[in-house]
Amino acid sequence: MPNPSVSSGNPTKRFAASVPALFAVLMLAACGGSGAPTTPTSQAKNRAFISNAFAGVLQIVDSQNDTTPMTAQTTNSAGQLVPGQPVTITVSTHVTFEVESPDHATTMVYDPNTNVFWFVDNATEATTGNVGLASATSMAVFSPDNSKVYVPEPNKSFSGLRSGGVEVITRSSASVTAAYNIPSARYVALSPNGDVLLVFADNSDSVFLLDLTASTVTPVEIPGFARPINAFFSSDSNTAYVLNCGPECGYSNPASVF
Repeated sequence: MPNPSVSSGNPTKRFAASVPALFAVLMLAACGGSGAPTTPTSQAKNRAFISNAFAGVLQIVDSQNDTTPMTAQTTNSAGQLVPGQPVTITVSTHVTFEVESPDHATTMVYDPNTNVFWFVDNATEATTGNVGLASATSMAVFSPDNSKVYVPEPNKSFSGLRSGGVEVITRSSASVTAAYNIPSARYVALSPNGDVLLVFADNSDSVFLLDLTASTVTPVEIPGFARPINAFFSSDSNTAYVLNCGPECGYSNPASVF
């Protein structure tokens, strides 16, 4: 099969695809970097945040020694020793995946019960606000400059159009500031320079390209794939290697990379 390519005012973008393994990563490093102090609430310099879906909290693990930071022991009015408790970050009633900003200052945590993203300040280990989505999602990606978050939503409504698209969250205002209609949009991949967003839709053999530098961002459909579901860019952002799911996603041809 020939390698599809597209050119729209920018250098030609080349694509490639293969069988991916999909993982729900619920552990997120929150160590060092700008915005993270040497002595946060947990007193751990190097940390991992782990989503506890049932408790609606982020559990904190000291990644240097794989221990759980504890609150200080206290004594009650009867003089009895009260043991310390594991340090956690209370987020919501239910949480699943997390997305950390490139500057390591913020972790966004998703509540699937309410379709809300909560912002957690990695320095203070506390929530600082939230933003609601129009519908459910299963992933999100930060822009390289930390300013925006791109969220695919397969069932987002658009007046007069088929459901599905990408919502854009602006970090500074904690609000949705743009939305692009791509029916059944499920996954996204962003180029390292933040100029190109690739969108992958359910039961589709096309990749949808959004030139985020354009004055009017319009999805460009690139056909010829085999149920593509993700992509990885070269460091110069000129080439994207697209992962084709193949038979596992209902396509007759084998999984591939092209």
